[in-house]
Amino acid sequence: MSRGTGVAAAAVVIGLAAALATLALWDGTTVVTPAPSAEQTVRVEAAVAPRVSLFGDPVVASVDVLFDRRVVRPESVGIDASFEPWKQQGMTSPARSESGDLIRLTYRITLTCPTIECLPSGSVQQLQFPSGQVHYGLQARRGRVLDTFTWRPFQVVSRVTEEEVAGARWRADLRALPAVSYRISPRTLGVLLLGAAGLLGLAGVLLAFRALPPRAGFAAEQDAADPPTRLEQALELARETSAADGGSPEARTALERLARELDAEGLRRRADEARRLAWSPAQPARADVEALAVAVRGEVGRIT
Repeated sequence: MSRGTGVAAAAVVIGLAAALATLALWDGTTVVTPAPSAEQTVRVEAAVAPRVSLFGDPVVASVDVLFDRRVVRPESVGIDASFEPWKQQGMTSPARSESGDLIRLTYRITLTCPTIECLPSGSVQQLQFPSGQVHYGLQARRGRVLDTFTWRPFQVVSRVTEEEVAGARWRADLRALPAVSYRISPRTLGVLLLGAAGLLGLAGVLLAFRALPPRAGFAAEQDAADPPTRLEQALELARETSAADGGSPEARTALERLARELDAEGLRRRADEARRLAWSPAQPARADVEALAVAVRGEVGRIT
């Protein structure tokens, strides 16, 4: 074999090895492949399982993203998809498998729609989710790349056939409703409520009457009915004996009696003032006695 023939054979062997590496990507064997170009970034496959499901049963939407770690940053890969009116019941973290520099991420999303919005218009209805997007970043430059992928269609089958709906015997009888019954007669209840309202109104009037201030004449009658106390009598006597010009000889005695009554009431400071007036060198002055009376009335609110 010449040298040129050996080179050609080697090239063929290398080409076959690359092809076998691509075919054996998911057989668990680690292979080394040349770095792909920027145009060969990711491969996306999206499907819904099962392909045929009964109305109300959950389905699983899965997305497989295949890429080379030398071109795409693995941590930047993600998907965006909308499934309205279907609701997501759960989305697990993507399953990851590797073979050399090739990585496959598998996303699985469980979806349900038991509402009337997903009810088939007939016995069978074919559906297809809106296109989704996979986003990722490249190793060679900054920024994010968006690729669009399409879901495979699937079918939803009604749980009731049109023949079963047409053959159903619908029955209703609105005339057989039972008569209305009451725990207590409406007439009796009305009388009881009216009586209770009257009692509450009367109680309000009584409370309002008691809250009114007493009449002036009634208060005067109450005061006239109560006999004067010993302190009131002593205070009035001290004022009368000091009324004349220069006071009467009994003024000092009346002031001393007032001092004793003030002691009995616990008004010791006023009692000392009364004794000072009673035994002052000069005759007790009318103005001093009146000032003392005003002070005592202020401390004993009942004296008028």
